[in-house]
This record gives sequence, C-alpha cells and structure tokens, in this order.
Amino acid sequence: METLEQQLQRQEATRYSPYDDATGYPLRIGYTIKGNVTIGIGWNLSGVPLPQSVVDLMFTISLQKVDGDLELHLSWVFTLDDIRRDVFRNLCFNMGINKLLGFPHMLAAAQAGDWDEASNELKNSEWYTEVGERGVELVAQLKAGIRQR
Repeated sequence: METLEQQLQRQEATRYSPYDDATGYPLRIGYTIKGNVTIGIGWNLSGVPLPQSVVDLMFTISLQKVDGDLELHLSWVFTLDDIRRDVFRNLCFNMGINKLLGFPHMLAAAQAGDWDEASNELKNSEWYTEVGERGVELVAQLKAGIRQR
C-alpha cells in the first residue's frame, strides 16, 4: 500500500526548477504565470516562504559549489591569504565560474600577486558598474588584503 509521502511524490512529481503549478510549464522570461510558482515536491513559492533551515542549506550548497568550481578552474586561489581568497569566492558566488573566467587580465594579475593591477582590472569592468557597493568593497579588499567591514 502506498504511503501518503509516496502518493504525494507521485502526484506532485519532483521538479528541480520553478514551474507554474497551473500549467506545469517551467518558468521562462516572458512567461505569464497562471497559477503559483512551485518547486521541489509541490512547494508553493508564491504563498509559502522558505524556512530558514532550507535557505541555510541552499547557501551551504552554493558555497560548496563555489569552492568546487574554484578548485577545478582556479586552484591557485586557495594559496592566497584569507581575505583575497574570499574575494574570489564572493566573485564566483555572485557571477558564477564562467563569467569569472571571463576576467583573464584580472586573474593573471592576481595570480602574479599584482594587486594594484588586479583591482584596477576588476574596477574597470561592467560588473563593477552593475553591483554598486559590493564592487567598491571587493575591489578595496582585493587591493589591500584587508576586510572592509
């Protein structure tokens, strides 16, 4: 005999991306939602906020992914002092590894320990103009190796 959990999993299905529960369609840019935004096994994001424990778990998983991506693509980052290593972790968290790899001059300068050049390269980017205070803080940390807050 099927348990309630098994019945709900079968009926709701497991969805790893947000979808419209009225239509079952995944959310895409320009899509008009007819029902509720749902994820997982029937979790209504439109009406039920995520509990702190879930948010904390998602954050932990995101940081683990950041560290794995950096280890795979920029392992030298883990030889840096804590502050500068965390700048790269923050950048990777914010923009993802593929976009971070799109800063070859900044990365080369940082790998060489040229913090003036690395911070100038980061400051003279479109990313810097988009992120406001985050950019100011991270550029200063990269340059000086001192946490700004």
